[in-house]
Amino acid sequence: MLDLHPVKQEDPSRDEDLDRPENNSRLTRRKFLKWGIYGMAASVTTVIALPAVGYYVAPAFETTSRGLTVPVGKVSELANQLELKEVTLDNLQYVDGFKAASVNKKFFVRALKPQAQTASDFLVLDVTCTHLGCAAFYNPPGAPAVARDKIYCFCHGSIYDQDGNVVRGPAARPLGRYKVSIEKGQVTINAFQSFA
Repeated sequence: MLDLHPVKQEDPSRDEDLDRPENNSRLTRRKFLKWGIYGMAASVTTVIALPAVGYYVAPAFETTSRGLTVPVGKVSELANQLELKEVTLDNLQYVDGFKAASVNKKFFVRALKPQAQTASDFLVLDVTCTHLGCAAFYNPPGAPAVARDKIYCFCHGSIYDQDGNVVRGPAARPLGRYKVSIEKGQVTINAFQSFA
C-alpha cells in the first residue's frame, strides 16, 4: 500500500551551519575553517608572489649592471692613433640583476688630434650597426672599394666614416659613442652606456 502522506521537510532556515549572513558574532566551526583557508591561501600567495615580484622589480634599482667602467687603452699608446683601432675586451665581469655574468665587447678607438692627452681628444665608438644590430668592421678585407678607410657592415651594406657618421644606408643613425674619461693614464669608458 502506498503512503500518500507528504514527507515532512526540515526548514533550512533553522540550520546554523549554512553560508549565510549571521546575526550573531559567535565564531562557528564553518567561520573558523573559512578564515583559516583564506589565511593559508594568502600566506601561500605571499610566499610565491614576493620573490616573483622582486625578480622583476629589483633590477630596475640595480646600479652595478649598467656601470661597468673599463679601460680601452693607455693614453700614451693611443695619443697618435688617428686611424680607428678595434679594441676587444674579453670576459668583462659584471652583475646583471641577481646573477654574475661576463661579456666580450668590441670598440673602435681613435685620437681626434695628434698628441691627444685629454678625454675630449679621444673617440670611442660602438661596433654595433644602428640598422639591425649586426657587427660593423673598420676597413675590412672583402668590403667594396667605396668602404675603404671606413666602417662597413656586411649584413646590409651600411657604411660609416671614421667619426661614426652614416655615409651610406640603410642605417639612418650614426654609431653609438661612449663618454670618455682619463683614469690613471688609461682611456676609460662605461661599457654599457653609448649614445648617438
